Amino acid sequence: MNPYITFRDKDDEGNLKYYILQREFPHYCGVIVTIPIEGAIINEAIPGYNMWVSFSGVLRGNYIPDYRNTMDEILSVYSNMAAWFWAERIQENPKKYEKFKIQRNAASNDK
Repeated sequence: MNPYITFRDKDDEGNLKYYILQREFPHYCGVIVTIPIEGAIINEAIPGYNMWVSFSGVLRGNYIPDYRNTMDEILSVYSNMAAWFWAERIQENPKKYEKFKIQRNAASNDK
């Protein structure tokens, strides 16, 4: 079974957003964004793309679990979310995400 699922839902302002959710407790939730969210606990880059997984709380809402090593866990989970999203969503349908791909400068490749 996949460790994460993706879904679309409206945020508090009514904008449709794309989310990624951890299946296991504590069910961390990330929102997929094209500009890192200022002040977010974490904005984890999706490799090779102008996309980030930004902290969006847990399944129950915008909370942070309070136990030992929570920040280490968050860093690990969001890093894994970004890698999983790249492998399971972007690589499965690369044309859908082409406009977000980081373009390499041809001049820098000639050096």
